[in-house]
Amino acid sequence: MSKFKITIRKRKDKPPDPEIINWISKSVQRDWNCIDLGANIGVMSLYMSRRCTKGQVLALEPEPNNFRLLQKNVSANNANNIKCLQYAVYSSSRKVHLWFNCRNSGDHRCWNDRATLEGRRKFSRKTKVRSLTLDMLARAHTNSAGSDGQRLQFDFVKMDIQGAECKAMEAMEDFMNLNPNCIFLTEFWPYGIEGSGDSVKRLCYLIDKYFSRVYSVSLNKKIRCNVNEIDTRFLLKQPSNRGSKLNILLKNDSG
Repeated sequence: MSKFKITIRKRKDKPPDPEIINWISKSVQRDWNCIDLGANIGVMSLYMSRRCTKGQVLALEPEPNNFRLLQKNVSANNANNIKCLQYAVYSSSRKVHLWFNCRNSGDHRCWNDRATLEGRRKFSRKTKVRSLTLDMLARAHTNSAGSDGQRLQFDFVKMDIQGAECKAMEAMEDFMNLNPNCIFLTEFWPYGIEGSGDSVKRLCYLIDKYFSRVYSVSLNKKIRCNVNEIDTRFLLKQPSNRGSKLNILLKNDSG
């Protein structure tokens, strides 16, 4: 896949996840409509854009500086099928606190309590950002015409929102009713989930509620994507230390 024109901040931008890039590059289809939750500066959105040439990408990023670079990178690459939205995805539509990580622009967090943030010097500043729900996003776009005049249906969601995944999934019943075959690829980070005030048990309940299949996504020694079926019992056994993370794929039997 061709390289992109990307403007970054040296030493402060979170490197793209090779597992997610690999899956997107091989699996996203030309006519898919995609959502990038936690788009950061747009690298993953651009990979989706190159794949779904007949579809659309909604790229959501709440942090003002990241959002500015997201728009700049989308424009520099003439990615006309990407729509940028400056929102966090949460359990309700309101303004939420976003803590800034001064050392890693991909690690800003919508956590309520600073006491749960490790390295307080890194998270010395916060702001309020606008949030919406996945239900709102689905209703807003399925009620409007897509590029081909049909109602827009979503096929894929990439979610990397630093432990707020449970918050996002708390308000997605309408989204899943409107898009029952939508595939989610999300970071599973027990430390972040608990730090944001949720529990891994609650997230696993929501996964079981909306999806029939769960897979782990990893790379083998040949830099090829391995997708292995697991279940939420496996997720519940994962350690909750800061460095323990896993990319998981969520889908339904017909997806």
